[in-house]
Parts: sequence; C-alpha cells; structure tokens
Amino acid sequence: MRCWGIAACCQVRAFRCVPFPFTWSASILIGVVIFQTKGERMLNNIRTGTRKFLVVLMAFIFASSSTGMTAFAEEVSADVAAAADQVTAAGDAGQGRPDEDEPSADAETGMADGGSTQEQESSDVAVRSIASEETVPAAQVEAAGSFAKVVHSGETVVVNDAADMPETIEAGATVKLGANISMGTDQQIETVDGTLDGQGHTVTINGKAVANNVTGSIQNLGVTGSVSSTDNVGSIAMELSGTIQMCWSTASVNLSGWMGCAGGLVGGMTSGKIVNSYFAGSGVEMNGGLVGEAQAGSLLNCLYTVGFSPAEMNYGGFNKGNATKAADLSSAESLAVLNTDVPSTGFSWVSNGGLPLLVSGSAPVVVNKDALVAAITAAEALNESDYTTDSWSAFAAALADAKIVNDSDDVSQSDVNAAVKTLNDASDALEKKKPTAPVAQPESVKHISSQDDFMYMNVKDASNYYVLDSDIVIDDEWFLGPTGEFNCTFDGQGHTITFDNGGGVKSLFASVGSTGVIQNVSFAGELKQAMDGKSFGPLGNQVKGSVINCSTSVTGKGVAGFGRALKGGVISNCMSTAASTGGVLFASYDSGQLINTYWQEGLTNKAVFPADALVNSYAVDTDDMKTATFVENLNVNRGENGSVWGMGSDGFPHFGENLDYESSESPAASNKYEVTFTSARTGKTVTAADGVLCPSPDDVVVGENGAACVSGTLELDGLPKDAKVTWGTPDANSGDIAVNEETGLLHVYNDAVGTVTATLHKDDGTTENVATVVVKAVSKPIDDFQIWYNGANVTGGTIAVTGSEVKNLEVRVHYTDAAEGEYTPVSYARFRFVGTPANVLHSNPGSACFYFKKSGEATIWLSSRANLDIASKSVTVTSSYVPATSVSLGYNEDGETVYLHGRNPLAKGAFLTDKAAPVVGPENASDRACYTVTSSDAAVAEYTTSGEIGFTPYKAGKTTFEATVENQDGSVISSGKREVTYAYRNPLKSVTITNVPASVKAGKTVELNLGYTGENDAEGWSVSEPGMKWSVTTEEGRDASDAVSIDRRALGDWKHVDGAPDDGLFVASGAYVLTANKAGTYTVTGTPIDQTAGAQAISFEITVDGIVDSPDNEAKADEGALSAARYFDVNRTIDAYTYGQEWEIYAFATSGRKIDDALIANYKKSLTVHKTEWSGNTAKVTDCERVALALTALGEDITSFDGVNLITDICSHEDLVASANNVVYALIALDEAGISNETLSASGSSWTRAQLVCALLSFQNPDGGFTIDAGGASNVDMTAMALQALAPYVDDDACAVALASNGKPSVASAVDNALGFLKGQMNGLCDFGSVESNAQVLLALVALGKDPVNTKNGFATGGNSLIAAIRAYEVADECKARIESGKAVLKEETGDLCVLMQTLSDVFEPSVQQKKLTCTYHTDVEHPYIVSDRTKVREILLNVISNAIKYTPEGGHIAVSVKELPAEKPKTGRYTFTVQDDGIGMSEEYLPHIFEEFTREHTSTESKVIGTGLGLPIVKALVEWMHGSIDVQSKLGAGTTVTITLGFPLADEAQKSVEEQDAEGDAAQLKGCRILLAEDNDLNREFAEFILATRGATVTIATNGREAVEKFVSSPAGTFDLAIMDVMMPVTDGIEATKEIRNSYKPGAGAIPIIAMTANGFADDVERVLAAGMNAHISKPVDADKLVETILRLVGKKR
Repeated sequence: MRCWGIAACCQVRAFRCVPFPFTWSASILIGVVIFQTKGERMLNNIRTGTRKFLVVLMAFIFASSSTGMTAFAEEVSADVAAAADQVTAAGDAGQGRPDEDEPSADAETGMADGGSTQEQESSDVAVRSIASEETVPAAQVEAAGSFAKVVHSGETVVVNDAADMPETIEAGATVKLGANISMGTDQQIETVDGTLDGQGHTVTINGKAVANNVTGSIQNLGVTGSVSSTDNVGSIAMELSGTIQMCWSTASVNLSGWMGCAGGLVGGMTSGKIVNSYFAGSGVEMNGGLVGEAQAGSLLNCLYTVGFSPAEMNYGGFNKGNATKAADLSSAESLAVLNTDVPSTGFSWVSNGGLPLLVSGSAPVVVNKDALVAAITAAEALNESDYTTDSWSAFAAALADAKIVNDSDDVSQSDVNAAVKTLNDASDALEKKKPTAPVAQPESVKHISSQDDFMYMNVKDASNYYVLDSDIVIDDEWFLGPTGEFNCTFDGQGHTITFDNGGGVKSLFASVGSTGVIQNVSFAGELKQAMDGKSFGPLGNQVKGSVINCSTSVTGKGVAGFGRALKGGVISNCMSTAASTGGVLFASYDSGQLINTYWQEGLTNKAVFPADALVNSYAVDTDDMKTATFVENLNVNRGENGSVWGMGSDGFPHFGENLDYESSESPAASNKYEVTFTSARTGKTVTAADGVLCPSPDDVVVGENGAACVSGTLELDGLPKDAKVTWGTPDANSGDIAVNEETGLLHVYNDAVGTVTATLHKDDGTTENVATVVVKAVSKPIDDFQIWYNGANVTGGTIAVTGSEVKNLEVRVHYTDAAEGEYTPVSYARFRFVGTPANVLHSNPGSACFYFKKSGEATIWLSSRANLDIASKSVTVTSSYVPATSVSLGYNEDGETVYLHGRNPLAKGAFLTDKAAPVVGPENASDRACYTVTSSDAAVAEYTTSGEIGFTPYKAGKTTFEATVENQDGSVISSGKREVTYAYRNPLKSVTITNVPASVKAGKTVELNLGYTGENDAEGWSVSEPGMKWSVTTEEGRDASDAVSIDRRALGDWKHVDGAPDDGLFVASGAYVLTANKAGTYTVTGTPIDQTAGAQAISFEITVDGIVDSPDNEAKADEGALSAARYFDVNRTIDAYTYGQEWEIYAFATSGRKIDDALIANYKKSLTVHKTEWSGNTAKVTDCERVALALTALGEDITSFDGVNLITDICSHEDLVASANNVVYALIALDEAGISNETLSASGSSWTRAQLVCALLSFQNPDGGFTIDAGGASNVDMTAMALQALAPYVDDDACAVALASNGKPSVASAVDNALGFLKGQMNGLCDFGSVESNAQVLLALVALGKDPVNTKNGFATGGNSLIAAIRAYEVADECKARIESGKAVLKEETGDLCVLMQTLSDVFEPSVQQKKLTCTYHTDVEHPYIVSDRTKVREILLNVISNAIKYTPEGGHIAVSVKELPAEKPKTGRYTFTVQDDGIGMSEEYLPHIFEEFTREHTSTESKVIGTGLGLPIVKALVEWMHGSIDVQSKLGAGTTVTITLGFPLADEAQKSVEEQDAEGDAAQLKGCRILLAEDNDLNREFAEFILATRGATVTIATNGREAVEKFVSSPAGTFDLAIMDVMMPVTDGIEATKEIRNSYKPGAGAIPIIAMTANGFADDVERVLAAGMNAHISKPVDADKLVETILRLVGKKR
C-alpha cells in the first residue's frame, strides 16, 4: 500500500479530473482513483496540456438513504507537487522515437548463407539466426555508470551473450541479436528508445521482462522463461509506448500482487502498438492475453491463447483492433492473421504443424481462401423467401462481393479476411420474416401444465414448441420465469394466463426475441409494479418476435398490455382491453407492425405508431367491441391454426363458445337531470344524449386564470338555482379527463374515456348521485396542419412583432375526412413548440405563447404530438427594437429602514431576499429584462440574479442601489440612486462564555458554551446576528489559527416557538465548536459581527495537549470507493445505460471496469433516440459536452458519431460562453478527446483553447472565486470546477499570450487567487459544508498537483483534511463522524413508547396487508415516557421492521415488541426492542458480514427484493451512537431476530405534560393537508410518510417521477395541497417530473407547491431545483421539524 506524502521518486497515480455536475442528481459522483505512473509522465501530463488524467472510479454519493449515504474519493495522488518538482529538476529532455510506420531495424537483412539453426525453447519451434551487416562489436559499447551499458544514437551492435546485453538503447540506436540469449536472474533492458531486433532469435527471461520501458521498437523476437511482479507485468515489456511487432512469447507471466494487471506480452500500455504478434504461454492471475493495463494504443493482427481478453483493463484511448483468442495457433486461419499486412522487418510467419515460426525474408504469398469458400457455401444454402427484403438485399450484395474476391487471383489475405467478415456479418444480420398467422404444431411438443413448468422452459432454442394445457393462475410469490429472451414458440391453445398481484410476478418472460412466437393465449389479471419503476407487460420488456391471435386485459401500475416496447416485432390479429397505466398495447414504439390488431378506445395508449406500422389496426369503440361482427372479424383473420373466438359474458371476445351477454343500460337511465355541455370555443350547448358526451381534445381553449385545455362547462338542466352540486371523475383515464368540482368546467387533455358524476348536497347533510355522463374524448386523425397568426396563414413565412410584446400563435389542422383546403382551429396543446435561438426568443414547448428577450430574428418550429408522420413546420419571427424610456428600482419605495432577521437557509450568510424587481417602460421595451442593478456596498446588500432573485441583504448598514438599462444607441436610462438602510431586528447587546475547558486533547472538538443577549429579547425575537469573528494567538502574540480553529456548527435552524414573532423563520445559529490541532497554550478572542448595540469581544485561554493522530486517508478512500462500486454493480439493471447516465458510464469506462457490450449498445441506441436532446443548437450545450465525455471514454470518435460532430455542436453553440459551467465542460471535453486547435478549426469552430480559457476567466470575481453566471456571487463548487479545467493551462504559452492581449491575469495568477478564495470558504474542519463541495475541491487540488492532505498546501490541519471531511458524510459511520466533528448532536425530546409502537403499526399496515402478513406489536414497559432523539429511535425501528417485511414471504409472521429492563441508574430506563420474523433468514456464513455496507446475501433476482444493503449498517451506527447494543440471530429458511438495547433518561411530570400537549399539536399540524410524496427508496419513503402521517397529513405515494406525474394529472383538480419530490428517482427524476407537472395544463399545476428532497443544500443544487419550478428544498437526512415547517410555510397554514 502506498502512503501519503512520500518522496517524489515514488510512483504516483495520475488522473484525469472531471468536475461532475453534482447538481444534476441526488446521487453524486465524486473523487477519483489515481493511476500509477512515473513522476516524469506525471509532469508531462500536468505541464504540457496533453495530460491523460483518467478519472477511474468517481465514488458516487448516494443521498438516497435516510442518513445520507455517501461513498468517497477512492485515492488521491501521493505528494503530486513534490513529484512534479523533482521531475522538473531532473529535466524534461524530449526523446525522439522512430517512425512507427517504417522498419526500425535493417529491413533488408536476410538470412545469411550458412546461418545456424537454433531451437526455440518451450515450443519445439525451429528458428534461423542471421548475421548482422555493418555493426559495432558489443565490447566497444561505452559503459554508462557503474553497470549500465548504453548503445548511443547512430550505433548498431550485435549481441550474442546476455553479459553484453545493454541496459539502455537510445533513440536512433539499434541492437541486433546474433544468437539465442538466456538472461541472468532479474536481468532486463531498462529502456528501449531505439530498436531491439531479435532477428528471429529467442530470449529466455529469468524473473523480469525483456525490457522495462519501451518507447522505441522490439521486433523479430521470441521470448520464453518466466516473469513475476507485484505490479503491471508482461513478458516482453513492462511499459510500452512504442512498437512491438513480429514477436512471440511462450513465457510464464505471473502477477504476485493485488494492484497490477498481467498481460502476455506487455504489462502497461500508454500508447504505441503491437502488431502481427502472439502469446501462447501461461500465467498466474494473468487475464490479459496480450496487455495488462491499456490506457491507449492499438493492436493489429495479434493472437493469444491464454487470458480473458486482449487487455485485462482498458480505457477509452485503447483500440483492440482484430486481436482475438485463438483456439489453434497452428491452423491456417491463425497463420493467415499473423501474415496479414506484415510490416517490413525482414521476417514473416510460417508453420510446421506447431506454433507459427519466424523466418527471414518474406513468406510465400499464400492466400488462404478456405474460410471464404465456407462462408460462401453457407450463404448460398439460405433461402431468400425466408428473410425480409431489406436484410436480404444487404446480404446479397455482400455475397456477390465475396464471390468476386474468391474468383480473383489478385487479392491479399486482408482482402479475403475482410470479405469473410462482411459476408458473415451480413448473414448474422439477416432477419427472418415473422409469421403473421399461428404456426402449426409439430409432431413433438412440450407441455406446460402449471406455473412451475415455466421455470424449466428452454426458451433460447428456437426449435422448441411449447403448448399450454389449461388455464393457469400465476400467484406464486417466488414464481420464476425462464431465463433469457423467449425465442421459441408458445401456443396457449385458447387458454388464459391470469396474474395475481399478491406475489412478486412482474412478467411471464423477460422479452420476446426475434424468432419468438406467442400465439392463441389470453393474458389477464393484475401484475405487480416493476422494482425499477419502468413499464413492462406480461411478455416483458421488448417484443421483437410475433404475437399472434392473442388478447390482453392486464392491469397494474406501469403495466402495458403486451410489453414495454414493440421493437421490430409483429402483432397480428390481437386485441387489448388492458386498462393499465403503462399503455393498452405498449409503453413505447421502436419498430415493427400491427396487423389486424385492435384496442379499446379511450384507454391509455402511450405508444405512438407511425402510419406505415398500422395495417388495418385501430382503436375500437367499446360498444362495437361487444358485437358478433367484431368477433367474426377476429375469426376471419385467425388463420388455420388459430384458436376460435366467441363472445364472452362481458360482451368482449374470448376464446371459446359464445356466452350469454346482456348489454348494460344507458348511463343516463337513472339520471334525475339531463346533463348539458356548453363548448368553451363555440359557445354551443348540447345535451348528452343517452348519457354520452363526445368532446374533441382538439376543441379546447385556455380558460380563466390560465386553466388549460378547457373543453366546456357541464350543467344540470332543471336543477334548482339554490341547489349545491359537486362534480367528480371517479374513473377518468390517467388524468386525461378532469372536471372542476365546483364549476363543472370540463378539461380534456387527450383521447380518453371517463365517467363524470354530479352529486347533490342536501340540506340534511346527505348526498345523492343525480346524474352520470360518459365522456368519450376522441380526436379525429389529421394529415396536415398550418400555423396562423392574426388571422393569416404564416406557415413557412415571416411575422413581425414590436419589442418584447407577448404574442400567441394559432394552429389549424386538416382532418383526414375534411374537404381539401379545409383547416380547423385546434388546441395548441396537441402540438410541440420549439423556439430558436433560445437566448433571443422565449417559447415554451407546451404553449403557443412567445416573446422576445432581445430584438432580432428567431424561428418557431411546430410538430404534432399525435401524428409523428407529419413533418415539422416553422415560422420566422422578427422583433423591431423598442428602446427603454424609463426604469424604476421597484424596491424600498417608502424609504423606511429594512429590518433584518430571518435567513435564507440555502444561501450562506444571506438574509431573506425581497423579490422585488426593477420595472422598465414601456411594457414592450426590447430590453425590459436586461436591466442592471448596482449596489455601492455589496457586502451590505446586493441585487442577486441567481438562486433567490431580488434584493438580498447580508448585514446591517447602508448601501445605495441604482437600476439602469442601456439602449442600443448607447443611451443609459437610470432609476436614480436610492440609499437603503438595513438594521437588525434584534441587535446583539452582549455575549458571554462559560465552562471553558482548561485543556483539550489534540485532534478533539468541543462545543463552546456561549450566551447571547439581544436588545429586543423581551419581545420573543432571537438575536438577529449572533455571528463571531475569532482570532487565536500564542503567548508571544503570534497568529495561531492553524493550531486552534473555531467554526460555526451550523448556519442556523428553523425556529419553533409558539407565539414568538419569528416563529417559523430560519434564524442564525450562535453555536460554535473549537477544534484543537497543535499542542500549546493559546489566547482565543471572539469579536461580535454585530456591534450596533454595543456588544463587546470575549476572550479566554486554552491549552492543547498531545499530538494529532495521523489518519489513514488512503485506506478510508479505498474503502469508500469500493463501497460505491459495489453498490452500482449490485443494483445495475440489465437494460441500464441510457441517455442521461453519462456520468456513471464515464466513471466505469475510464476506470477500466468492464461494461457489458449490451449496455454500451443500449446507451448508443438511446443516444440515437434522444439525438435532438443533445445535438444541435436547440440542445443544452452541457448535455452535448456530457455525451462527448461518455463517448470518448467508450473509445468513440466524437467528431463523427451518428452523423454528428460533437465538437462542432459544442464550439458553435450560441450559449457556449453564457455560463462558466458551459466553458468548463467544453475545455475538459476537448482535453479528454485530445482535440487540437487544428481539429477545432477544421470543425468550423472560431474558438481556440486559449480563447476558451480567456472566456472562463471572465467569470472570476475580484475575491478570486468563480461564479456560474456573470455578475453572480462566487461559488465553491464552480470555483473548484474551474480550477480542474484550468489545470492543464497553467504554463501554456498560447494561453499566456491570449490572456495578455485581453488584459487578463495569467492562468497561474488566476489559480492562486481561486485557491485563496477556497481557503477562505473552508472551516477549521477542512469542510466546505457539503460532501459535493469537498469532492470538487479535492479534484481541483489533485488536478493542480497539490497533495490535499499536505498541510503546506493549506487544505489540511493536523488530523483534519478533505478526506476526513468527506468521510464524515459516509453512511455507516456518519453518526459517529458527525457527532465527533461537532456537526450533529442527539436531540433531547420527550416521547411515549406506547404511541411510538402504535404509530409504527399504522405506518406499516399497508405493507403488511399487501403481503398478507401477520404483524403483532407488544409493549411491556412501566415507564413509557422517555427523553430521546425521537427521530433517530424511529429511524432505527423503521429500518429493522422494513427489512422484516421485505424478507418475509406472503402469509408470514412478524412480532415487534419493547420490554423495559431493570434500570442501571436512577431516573433512567433500559429497553429492549425486538423484531422477530419467520422469513427467509440468513446463512451462518453471511451473518458476520451483515453490518458491512452494500452486502446482501440474496440478490434482487433471488429474493425479489430491491435494496442497497445499507439498512443494518445504518442501524448499527445509530445504536452505537446512542450507546446501545444490537444483536442479530438468524437461520436460513427459518427467520431472523433483531434485538436492540437502548437506555434513556425518564421524563419527569413536566416533560410528560409537554409531550402530551406536543403530541396533540403534532397530530394537528398538517391535519387536512393532502400531500403527494414521490420517493423511490423504500426506507426514505416510509420515514417521510411516518413524519407526515403522524402530523395528520393524508399522503399519496409515488415510487418514481413518472408515477408522480400520472397521479397528479389523473386526480381531480385540487386533490393535492403540496408535492414532495426526491430529485434522484428512476424512470423520471424529480426535476423532470416537476417540469412535466408545471407544463401539464392541469388546473392548479402551476400553483401547487413542490418541495425538492436531495442530499445537500449547496447553491448549484438549489438553483437547479428552483429553476425547474420547485418552491423549496429539503436536505437529507430529513429533519422532521424542518419538513413540517416548510410545508406549513408553503401551504399558508398556521399552527
């Protein structure tokens, strides 16, 4: 193991820093694993701008656990600065290298007459020795140093003995072997910068590789013997950046350590190439057939017989070429590979029946066409009629080309190999025609008679034919379907498979493969929601094969009728009545066809099918489905082998005979009043005939107060005027139909069918349903549309507006049944609007409204949401300039003193922002939003333009504001200057300190006992500004701030004091902690920040004893990174990696961790689908940059991916320099991909790297920090990210020139200033306030070559460092770490154990009922009232009970009890909490590991339970923090018992009384409040629900963002008072879900308060959630009081 701060001569690990956008998800990427490399290469990487720092495993911070799960930085470089300095001193002499494309040896040297023959050891292969021509005898080689022999540039020597083997071959020098050589023990050539030519001879190695470092070339060499190393190891070279060609090895390669990688030929490859060579040896822990660790470089025409892959670990810059594992090296095919494009080294390969031999001269040109003939023969046996036209066309072309090559005598082996590959690839790509009628049964079939039989199906064998013998119910909780895609035939023979949601059943099959056939079967019942939250169906995820003559009526959350997606499959003669939220047929469409397939009209149909995919397939009215005609239609198309359809008892078709069916009466039959409907667009009133109303989703308008998609108003004809009626939609489909409860205003959002009821409220308090109407909203198909403006068709034309006036477009459509030229106005909601450029025009995708941000020209594109086959259309819009004539400040108009008190918890040091804004006139002024507000003293207050936008004060004092607007002609309009006075609401009069400890042990932290008195305390106010400035001096008066640090424990807290004037506000904290770092006696002085009321400084003396223990930072980092990697490996799903997951892809790809080819294919496919979201000027530039980084890590060429040059997109983007974020990622993306300025220019970019650096420095503030947006406040995260991007350019000459010409400081100066800013933001614990900020700074320091744990660099003090600060956030140790650091304390609250047990029972009751468990709660206590941290006690029990429920099968038993034990001390109580279940239990082998993070005995597949493996580690940490104990007993298959013992102080009578009052108050806090809670983590969700439910709220649960959106839009308007969204969720995250809700046109969608829950509260994250439309932010772990306080503030309730 390496340690920190070692000398520069030790190896360090260089890494490529990437500042991850922690704001984009609650699961945060931080940290790095740093690769070992020599100090010289480290210096080159840092100094020259060609650094190849690869971020390996960015440890992900998972805040999804209830205590804020975290994994840290894996490793940090060992004394990077020292290494760089030492290497600099040593010099950086540039060494040349021979051209890799030309022979480095004497290429024309042939076999001399009379040459001797040598035996090739270990392989019985004969080789010939050759004599050199003009050479220098080895004896004349000059000795360099005591033992080192050097062959100098220009010299050529021949070596015949190991004793003459040089240690260094300089560039331009050549060493030729004249005989076989046996190396001495551990003998090797240290450096090969020139050429080592084996001339067909063999070197036998003895413990070490032939050469340590090869930058030149080694050729024509055989190697035997053995080599062993604890680090990267290979038989020919330990490190390669040059060339190995025409070489072989049968050596034994052994890895004896755990750090490195073993490869047959090379240990570590940083660049260069290996060509026409092979390895056929053996090894220990040798997984790389040719290379151990390959950071870059390439392989060509190489083979190996041992190892799992060409390189054990490889990165984005490595190209394995055609290197393959050979089953038989003696075969003609193997020889052909080795002799393909042989380099001109004077040798070639031949075979004598054994391993290939090296012989001098060119090999006879023998082109082996055996493989080509075999491929042609196999191809000619195929039948064109069996395959699709498109796939056969490509195959036929490949076959024709192959025949031409085969018939030609003038082709090379490369030509033949290429023809074979092309033909085989085309053959593999052939797509068989899918059957559209049921397939006949063969003579031999396999029978399925029970649900257990499915497990044993061999679904991969296409020849298998299975038949279902009877109807089957899938209700076994442990049901396991067959493994893999279904690629055979399954004939239901007219039977039904019914799913029972009581078990863990998700689907029958994983997917249907391209050769799979499902026929003659009905699917029914309710499927269980998928654990990953994604849609699915009875046939799984993707349907690529045929589904014929089938029906489906399945239901369930996220369930689709047949499967998640139709992907090339055929659905023939099928029908669906699946009323499920995932879609009546599929959730999405990729490719394939629907033939004679029908679905019930009005059901959710999420998949949009293009017209050519629908062959006589369409939605059918429910009544039409229940007819004999429809049944007959199915029978006509069922085919010869199809099961017969009949009419079922419910009227719908089923398999079997016709059954009796009576049609239901009209819904209006029992109506007491007729329902009328008045169209909002036409004003026409109609009566709902027979209780059915048929409005069109196209025929809607925007109603009052912005209510969207108003179809019209429902009324009851003849209803007395004073009667009170409310309207409801009890079964409206997925929110596509909604009605205003009070007014009867009907909203129609999409095609749907739903029931609307009218309820009469009588005087006696009773209610009666007096009318019911069925709403069938069906839009007519369209085939064209036009864009209208001011009564004119402007499609493809131009319109003009004046200034920034707000205007609306109109859409008119042509229905397919309308007369030619007849276009009808429709709702804009049916279309998507995209305005470009975004910095000129504001245009919402879901709205026809637009306005200009500045004068200019823009384009608005429209596309149909319903018919994707219709091409997008556009209109060009121009805006004439309207100058501003006036501007008013809009703030402090009365000139009164502004009193400061409540704080903004999300902005460090800021009081609450007044969101007033300047007003520019006229209203349509082009620059009405381009005003500037200046403050004469920004330290007092300023106008903030990010985060909380408005006038933000920071302290008492005076400042003068002025608002100005600059017109195009240069004239400036001013508001005039206004002086604003700020004062504290309760200024500080005095501060005292008591109980100061006389001494503190070094490394410890203690809390200072401070008391504050304010001028207005009597009124109930807290002190407005209790902050202190601290200084520490020695006895001699010298500064000692590094010896003792004093830091605020927290910015503040929410105040909860009934009757206090600041009740409910976030008030500043006066709590400080002292950290002792260095022995000595010191004087500490604290000076109040607020001295406006005469407060005086305090002073005390303290002695620090002892020495701070040195932390094992590396071990901590290693442990955290391993935990993070394990978490992702365990929880990654088979269909993971889609657009949006770039950071995880980047992390794992650059770490060398294996990513399955299928996952990479998933990602690339997803990029194609989402292409418009990351490419082009309408996409966010950061999205394009993120994709560029991921693709680079995967080895893709980002100048040409899927027809997109990402460099062009990035560097030509109009927003490239709009924010620092954009520039940072641009620089890193260019650096990572190695894009030169020449390539930039060729890509059409007007930017150079130096210009981008200049642009980035424009975001640096005078305090040294960087801001996201120009003019904003400096930000820690942004500053650290900027440093990471700037690191390669510290000494870049081009940057220096560009900066100087722009009058900007040097990069080095900017970096120094930024580091100074960061030091000022760090507290004494080396903490920046969040794990994300700590991680970004860590990355920045290492990028700059600064050891983050070296105190000289200013980011570590004694035992405190960034590593230690990050570790304080780690999951299992968070409790201890945070309490020891003074960051967290146990609250003292009175609680009732009896109430606690009852509450736990209430919280878990739904889960218990769902799994049909028996759960009992027993309380045996004499003293139920205790003083404890109630939240932590609840959290412990929630974890344990949740685990018991998860791992106890249906019908099982759980017992929860609390028992009081004899007390050990007076006025205290000891209690044992026991949770016992008879679930699946744990094995004896696993029990010792139960408290380790991310460990689970049963995988998700085995146990059917998704989890992180964090529950018990969290519980153990909490219990030990509370000085308790935990014991776990378990037996596999028998169950588990968890026993927790805790001690608490007993509550006195006064505390009991307060608790009883508080309990009543808590229960009423949120009474009547209806909350939508979206959280995917089970434990987090249960804990939040616990908090909300115990305070009287009604909680509706969603497990992902998509489900949250669906529940919101499907519920009647006003159902929810507030929503709480976890930011990081599957399917749709909280950010996107919020945007969808805000744009949903649901009444109240724009007004409902939404609270974000994330792992942190730093500025970037907060800005992002607020920008998405959220109203507030809560950090995890959730504080119950803060959550409730935030809810009450947002919903406007008072306690």
